[in-house]
Amino acid sequence: MSHPSSMESGRVSSRGQQPAMRLDRRSVLRGTLRSVAAVSVGAFTSMVGGCRPSQTDATSRVPSASKASVPLRVLWGGSEEDADTLRRSWGSVSEQMLVIEIRDPRIGSVMDEWIDAAKKTDVVVFPVSMTGTLAESIGLLPLAEKTLAELKAHGRSIPVFHRSLMQWGETTCMIPIGGHQLALLVGEDAPDRLQPVEASGSESTDAGSGRSVTWSAYHDAVKDVDGRASEPLAAGWAAESYFARLVTSIRSSWLFDRATLEPLLATPPYIEALAQMAETATLYRSRQQTPGEVWRDVTRGRFLFGIGCPPVVFTEEDTLDPSSTATRLRRLPIGVPEVTSTEPVRRSVSLSHSLAVAISSACRQTAAANQFLRWFTGGEGSEGLYRQVNAMVSRSAPAFESSGSLTSPGYGEFLRSQWSLPNVASALRIIDAPRYQSALDDAVRACVLQGRDAETVLAETADTWQSLTDAIGRPKQIRAWQGG
Repeated sequence: MSHPSSMESGRVSSRGQQPAMRLDRRSVLRGTLRSVAAVSVGAFTSMVGGCRPSQTDATSRVPSASKASVPLRVLWGGSEEDADTLRRSWGSVSEQMLVIEIRDPRIGSVMDEWIDAAKKTDVVVFPVSMTGTLAESIGLLPLAEKTLAELKAHGRSIPVFHRSLMQWGETTCMIPIGGHQLALLVGEDAPDRLQPVEASGSESTDAGSGRSVTWSAYHDAVKDVDGRASEPLAAGWAAESYFARLVTSIRSSWLFDRATLEPLLATPPYIEALAQMAETATLYRSRQQTPGEVWRDVTRGRFLFGIGCPPVVFTEEDTLDPSSTATRLRRLPIGVPEVTSTEPVRRSVSLSHSLAVAISSACRQTAAANQFLRWFTGGEGSEGLYRQVNAMVSRSAPAFESSGSLTSPGYGEFLRSQWSLPNVASALRIIDAPRYQSALDDAVRACVLQGRDAETVLAETADTWQSLTDAIGRPKQIRAWQGG
């Protein structure tokens, strides 16, 4: 998911389980990510009864004229274009003006600037990797009971995602609005070894059934096609690709020892996954791509398969490209050939770039902010917002799914199947998570692009993580990791 290169950090503006699916290239490019609406925000919230805030609830009416004269301040982790879409969509249902401050949502953006801006705003739209930093530095208010009730009323039950992305500690204080997932993209001419096989030996038409493709088989397939494949190794994405390999391979604790927060990066399964990743990367013709770029190259037929997801922003070239290939969406390969019921392997991981929305403790009008959140997360009149801002997903799945932007069941259905998996690992949700991930991203790229030894770079990264933890305060960070 690449971000617009024209993003301007800090600008303030106040102007008024079903893969094995065939995706037709032309229909995809007419609006692929509109179907991301198939993943329900409400699905993330159907178990929200565990934590109830005591703050005063907002009414469901549009603000009165006197209240509408006070602008609602929004810190927006996105582009100027998407901020304009937000402003127009909100203006169609409310007289209250939005004052939107724009910040770069990418990993590596300046966190101090985010914190300073969040201290002067009402509503924050931010990458989930910044949850711990924002929660600890400025505080995020509990969601109003009416907000939770409305989300629950429209939701489906996905308790894992509720626990991993809606809460910080014991407080339900944020709503996920983005949920892209990396997929194995298989073109028409991809090797047969990438087709999942049922236990009986017949070809599976559903990537959720039977045996999955292994990373070893994926590596062999890259050799078969003379490198006409890729996975995201661009700066800011290499660590995400590494997580994608780990999440289907690690059976023990995830990233850290839960009790001590000792990094596990320098242990054998983590080293083996990176070494295999580096070996495969030497075969790729292109090794500096984002997930969206891999998606484009597979759907155009330049690559026969790869690891990727739709781009956040479609270009004119995408829209006008007349080429058309059929692409199947499959779950990511796994790191082991067999998975037993007693030792499940995680099958998906939430991307650090995914967005969430929350109310800052600096909010000066919580009732209006909660009303905005109820609209923003799929309320009446927000349809245009979700159709145009591709990084967002909506609880209004049926309306968008029937729009024909994708051959059914499409990418949205793929996302739904992924988030329904019982074993989901969250991205790094600790204090200063972007700094931890940036260190890992540099290490992965040093290994896969520069040929450095996997064990050495992971040991160095583990030392860096230890230093970051000690600087923050180990007991404090342990609480964050256990509660985040």
